[in-house]
Amino acid sequence: MDPARVRAESQRLMSPLEGNRLLDRLEEGETVLALAKALVSGQKAGLFVVTNRRAFLIWATLRSAKIIRPITLTNITWVDVDEPQRSLAEVGDKVVRLRGPAVGERFVCFDGWQSVVAAITDVLAARDNTTTPAAGSGLASELERVAALWRSGALTDDEFSAAKATILRNG
Repeated sequence: MDPARVRAESQRLMSPLEGNRLLDRLEEGETVLALAKALVSGQKAGLFVVTNRRAFLIWATLRSAKIIRPITLTNITWVDVDEPQRSLAEVGDKVVRLRGPAVGERFVCFDGWQSVVAAITDVLAARDNTTTPAAGSGLASELERVAALWRSGALTDDEFSAAKATILRNG
């Protein structure tokens, strides 16, 4: 998402100040893929953010924004959605669960949880396609496939360079 769209979507879910605080906390080259309103702690609402590099909760105040429970997307191998526990049923629509070798997180989400799940699913599918190249594919098609993943934000500049070098070396 471009910054204007991030601001518009975050303002729909949170205040304009909180949306701007989110943009301030992004790393260089990081782009937002999806946002959902989520329970941060206790009864505090924040945003569940999925970027091209990580997933995290963010809670903003007038003075700062705090990123909570950041997870690098490369550590995620599975995403699922559950119904919230009875005690949280009034607070959140769904519980988004992220799993991986060293990851086991649950996020209580309200509005927008579908876009978060779709974004993570797309990233996982794109990553799976890069690790299992099609049999008999040519050098040019492999390079184009990796370039498409890089353009979509599924690969960082470093990951793209490494994949390209591997293809050229093995091709």
